[in-house]
Amino acid sequence: MNSPSRNVVKTLNRVPGLDQAGPMPAAGPPTGATPPGATSSWPVRGGAVPTSGQSPVADRLEEAEFEFMRALVREQAGIVIDPRREYLAESQLLALIRREGIASIQSLVTQLRATPGDPMEQKVIDALSPDETAFFRDQRHFDLLRTVILPAAIEAGRHERVLNLWCAAAATGQEAYSILMLVQEHFPEVLEWNLRILATDLSFESLNRARNGRYSLIEANRGLPASLLVKHSMPHEM
Repeated sequence: MNSPSRNVVKTLNRVPGLDQAGPMPAAGPPTGATPPGATSSWPVRGGAVPTSGQSPVADRLEEAEFEFMRALVREQAGIVIDPRREYLAESQLLALIRREGIASIQSLVTQLRATPGDPMEQKVIDALSPDETAFFRDQRHFDLLRTVILPAAIEAGRHERVLNLWCAAAATGQEAYSILMLVQEHFPEVLEWNLRILATDLSFESLNRARNGRYSLIEANRGLPASLLVKHSMPHEM
């Protein structure tokens, strides 16, 4: 499935400041991230679970290593990983070290401790950050956009014919594309304006998927009505 009007939706690698790639603002985590002092109830990114015989004792995520990873993700991303989710973090870190050819989780932690700012930090954040998303996720928010927020923003921008929208913590892009479909369906005159939808996320991997704008039918069926699927997408071969 190709996303609608991909030229309108722009993505950046990091939360901008604005329009400049860089670290997140100090004001706090983006929408969807768990604020400091709270715990996240979302599953970690992915879901690869090691099969029997693939996770020797040397590759287990020990408590001290888990706490190091939790501190790293909180410091760099403002996301608090629920301490009860250690088993999920372990499975995703095991998948990461296999992809990267790292001998063990212990070796990964040693590398990160020895070289702060190592590019591997971003891959760890990608692996452990929540990525729960869907088309028109939480319909109440989209109802509020349609009935209150967008009408006010459109009226405010009518003179200059400019509308800027920001979808923070956009993950793989379904919610940003949902905003665009909502605009197309209910405010089509805005498509003739200078319309910009900015989608940002901490995960480079997720944003690459958002840029590509391709989704499986399983992903499309999570929240996207059949009428909008037919109207705003094109089939493609996987």
